[in-house]
Amino acid sequence: MDTIISYLNNLFANLPKTERVQALKAQMQASMEDKYLALKAEGRSENEAIGSVISEFGNIDELMAELGLAAAPQAAALKPFSLQDARNYLAAARQTAILVGLGVFLCMLGVASLILIGQLVDNGQLGQQLGDSNQGALAMIPFFILIAAGVSLFVYSGMKLDRYKFLETGEFELAPAAKSELERQRESFQPAFGLGIMIGVSLCILSPLSLFLFSLFGEERTGFGVPVLLIIVGIAVFFFIYFGTTKDAFNKLLKLEEYANKNKQETDKVIGIVAATVWPLAAATYLLLGFTRGMWGTAWIIFPILGIVFGVFSAIYSGIKKG
Repeated sequence: MDTIISYLNNLFANLPKTERVQALKAQMQASMEDKYLALKAEGRSENEAIGSVISEFGNIDELMAELGLAAAPQAAALKPFSLQDARNYLAAARQTAILVGLGVFLCMLGVASLILIGQLVDNGQLGQQLGDSNQGALAMIPFFILIAAGVSLFVYSGMKLDRYKFLETGEFELAPAAKSELERQRESFQPAFGLGIMIGVSLCILSPLSLFLFSLFGEERTGFGVPVLLIIVGIAVFFFIYFGTTKDAFNKLLKLEEYANKNKQETDKVIGIVAATVWPLAAATYLLLGFTRGMWGTAWIIFPILGIVFGVFSAIYSGIKKG
């Protein structure tokens, strides 16, 4: 029933707020509710009943023309966005989320392989027949392959959403039926979103256990827990990206939360510039310490520390811009 009322509100949103229009709206609402209750009494499902009601009462153009009413003029023409357009965008957003999540996982797997091979070399379990410089090169081979694969996925995923860039500016208008359906889908998605984020947070909390488990086999084995920790965190990040991107897509289409704030685009741009600067510097620092000091097994702490600092910066900056 709430979906029908929301749909009706969207349908009359751009019409003059006159008594005649309000009377027509009240009459339509009563008719739609009666039809909905009749369909439910026949044993129709919630979605079937709502779909039938919207299909029967979904077009008021002819009625408004007969009554001599017209929609209120808009300040500027907005790009129309149909329900099928919205479905196509949501599908593309989900595919992009999978690609980006997989790309992040591959990058973290690359760092994990670098640490693992460095640990094996330090313990004399790998590459003893090679010289010191060649031992370093041995660790870099899988690292660069995995990083290259991850970055390729980032580039490809970005290309998939190029044609939807106009959604960032909010210069589009959803059809009333599309808006009502998206609101229903977003509401249905909320439990899955909560579960996905909960799983991701749980994995992050449990990931340090890998260090303790490996330490049970001796202090020299503790370093082997770091790659496992990174892999677990990589899985958690995949959950964050997939469910967060999907929710973000709904918010973008419905112009909710941060997309109701005109400062969001500028905020994202600044945060993106900072991220593009500090993370490569962190990686370069890690490689420098690894090659010059042999700190492959300890310098990895740079990444979680930077992650915390960058997260705090992003939250504070976004809060300032919203305020």
